[in-house]
Amino acid sequence: MTSPLNERDQMFAAEFALGTLENELLDEAQKRYDQELVFRHEVDQWSERLAPMLDEVAEMQPSPKVWRGIERALNQNMHEKSGWIANLFSSKFALVSGALAVLLLVVGINYLPSFTSQSGPILTATLSGEQVQSAMIANYDSKSGKLLITTNMRVVERGDYELWIIADGQAAPISMGIIAPSGTAELALPTEITDLLTQGATLAVSEEPIGGSPTGLPTGPVIAVGTLTQG
Repeated sequence: MTSPLNERDQMFAAEFALGTLENELLDEAQKRYDQELVFRHEVDQWSERLAPMLDEVAEMQPSPKVWRGIERALNQNMHEKSGWIANLFSSKFALVSGALAVLLLVVGINYLPSFTSQSGPILTATLSGEQVQSAMIANYDSKSGKLLITTNMRVVERGDYELWIIADGQAAPISMGIIAPSGTAELALPTEITDLLTQGATLAVSEEPIGGSPTGLPTGPVIAVGTLTQG
């Protein structure tokens, strides 16, 4: 998959996931993770790619640097973050972070994903609307059948957000389920839905009553729309 970020930002996201940033750079990365969906998704992808490597490393006592990172994370509302913060709690993380950072610099940004990911063609959609920009980023791996979404929307009072797909040849939108206002999640979808996740299909998010649409069709305002394209 071709990342929407340039090479510098891809490396920056990888270093953030590794936990090798400090001081102003760490603050900048944390701010971008909180505010930029594309950057957050890149960091979370690196965390997923690196996680299998940590199983190969023996346990060791975390260094003071790691504990300082944990404290910083806790001060920034740890429960709203995912991926890299969880890795900070692994005592294996400190040992491999430096080595992996060197690996990135030596072999290049595109090498590590090639041997840690077995993805097929990736389809990506960025959903936005008049009132909300980049409300959701969706990435669908056609080989695994997994749909990964990252959302960044306000909380709906007395309501939920519902995700819909509008595919070619379909007479009406089909619900893909309720989604959280913010965070990253992997949706488990039935085959009849994944078969519709093809290039050119439209995804949309609507505001619905708690529990979702009572009619099986969107009843509230559609706040964001995007089209799946191959990255």
